[in-house]
Amino acid sequence: MKRLGELKPIKDFREEERQARLPQGFKPQEQIALGQAAADALMDVVRRQGLSKKIEGKEYLFYEAWLTLGRFFKLTPKVEWSKPIWHEGRVIAWEARAVVVDEEGREVAAAEAMCGKDEKGWAKRPAYALRSMAQTRACAKALRSVLSWIVVLAGFAPTPAEEIENGADA
Repeated sequence: MKRLGELKPIKDFREEERQARLPQGFKPQEQIALGQAAADALMDVVRRQGLSKKIEGKEYLFYEAWLTLGRFFKLTPKVEWSKPIWHEGRVIAWEARAVVVDEEGREVAAAEAMCGKDEKGWAKRPAYALRSMAQTRACAKALRSVLSWIVVLAGFAPTPAEEIENGADA
């Protein structure tokens, strides 16, 4: 018989909730091993092809490296739209939105980016160049949102070089 004041242990529901959130059979060490294998392969390609640039002591990957990494996982970026930004009757920048799709066409990530004439090296560039860079940045940024953990395992900064002011050869 239970006495008054006696404590009965209760179940720890936090552990049960944590288990319910994890995919069945989830093994973090397997994910890390997969990520490290992709990071090692990426490092080989980047070094061989010169797909990175040191900027202020950190090494950043160019868009082509992000594309390569996306292909490892059958992910492809695509531009949804790009449009000019007008101010006082003239185009001062372009913005773009890109999505990353898997091999079945399902959207797994998205991002928006822009390129403006107020950026160093872009003031006198033609509209098509600004539009193209806005698209490149949006695609790279969308890839970053799902793949940056592997880029970090490879020892690179998690931001695409094109996002860093004056990061890409303009």
